[in-house]
Amino acid sequence: MARARVAWFTPLQPVESGISLYNEELIPLLGDRLDIDVVVDGYTPTELWPTANMRVIDQSSFNPETYDLIIYQVGNNPSHVYMLPWMDRAPGLMVLHDTMLNHLQIQAAVASGTLLEYRDEMERRYGLDGRAAADRVLRGQAPDELFRFPMSEHLIELSKGTIVHSAFARSEVLKRVPYASVFQVPHGLRLPEALNPADARRALGLPEDQFLIGSVSHINPHKRIDVILRAFKQLRRTVPARLLLAGSISPGFPLLRMISHLGLDQVVDVPGYVSDEEARLITAASDVIVNLRYPTAGETSGSLLHAMAAGRPVLVSRTGSFTEIPADAAIEIPVDALEESMLVRVLTRLAGDQHLRREIGDNARAFVATGHSLSRWANGYLDAIAEFTCQHIPHVQVGESAEPIDIAHRVARRDPDPLTSSIARDVAELGLGGDEILLGEIARANVELGLTTGKIFVDHETRSH
Repeated sequence: MARARVAWFTPLQPVESGISLYNEELIPLLGDRLDIDVVVDGYTPTELWPTANMRVIDQSSFNPETYDLIIYQVGNNPSHVYMLPWMDRAPGLMVLHDTMLNHLQIQAAVASGTLLEYRDEMERRYGLDGRAAADRVLRGQAPDELFRFPMSEHLIELSKGTIVHSAFARSEVLKRVPYASVFQVPHGLRLPEALNPADARRALGLPEDQFLIGSVSHINPHKRIDVILRAFKQLRRTVPARLLLAGSISPGFPLLRMISHLGLDQVVDVPGYVSDEEARLITAASDVIVNLRYPTAGETSGSLLHAMAAGRPVLVSRTGSFTEIPADAAIEIPVDALEESMLVRVLTRLAGDQHLRREIGDNARAFVATGHSLSRWANGYLDAIAEFTCQHIPHVQVGESAEPIDIAHRVARRDPDPLTSSIARDVAELGLGGDEILLGEIARANVELGLTTGKIFVDHETRSH
């Protein structure tokens, strides 16, 4: 049987992008089932090397007529601009990493000199509010209100089908384009070997006697960095803590000035963009990982899943796809007036309870192992590709982990009975019980903590998103 021939548009390293890393992991998993040409834009990849069934070509030599299917890996980042003209000429299967693509469309309009057409499309899609936001863009601004206007509808309408990574993203796509053909495929990743935290700290030159809060993610205004820094400063009044913010920094974002303004220069490390190996060491060395973001572009965070796969307790914002994580596998921080005070209380509680940190980290690793396995990831793609190539493509079986995980034990602990989860009891006791003012604010804000007689309900399926 002839193998499907697929063109695969994606950035790859040295492009500093989570989508580069995503595809460098995914493409080799499919090499035994497909013939893949990876189409890049004017550079030689540094990490993904050709094999018998995979080669890398430049878009300048791309001929869409020679393929059974074209796959476009699309994110809200300038490194994806080169794909957009091809998507108009040769529609294919779009992988939508961010349901909001407004910043990508702005970059494309700047590159092609079509900003006035961008403004017209904003008005056509979203009325006068859209035009007003576009006018601010034309004046050189980047308003937060752009998150209200996804500007992904045209690409969804063009595409033969759309792959997303969460139920939230799927609902966002169908809300905008109800007739779209949407495939929900989990964002998979390989479970890493466990690293010794003390060894990781020594390798990074970090002190071993401090509570270390880590973050490995692109740093921009929507990652709640200002909130994290203010909460961290409060935390240090009672906890000897250190903060490590790793990742590329959005141009113009005044991170170092913010740190200096708060007097935190000596206790916050900013190494910039780090290699995969350094990211693994930072994650292993950290007692807690913070992965906050609001507003959301509809993404599923690869950096979050890597931290969870490493068995670290993670703090996430209560928004978008992050609310789909089971209640005992991550701690949600509300995005409201309570955000900073809740963050301080949670970090204080975790700093004093190594057992609680281990419990949440173990649950996080088990969640990734079951819901985001390499096999589910690869086979979700193969099913979608088979749908559009009209070929039978057998599934693959992928080795998942370098060490055995007692999945049955972890799943058994997720009993939907709200009174049976020890981790739920621990999270319920994050210092909220004696603060009547805070509890009143929570009740008035209708924050979904699920508190009942001092315990948190853990039936994730019945929680409101």
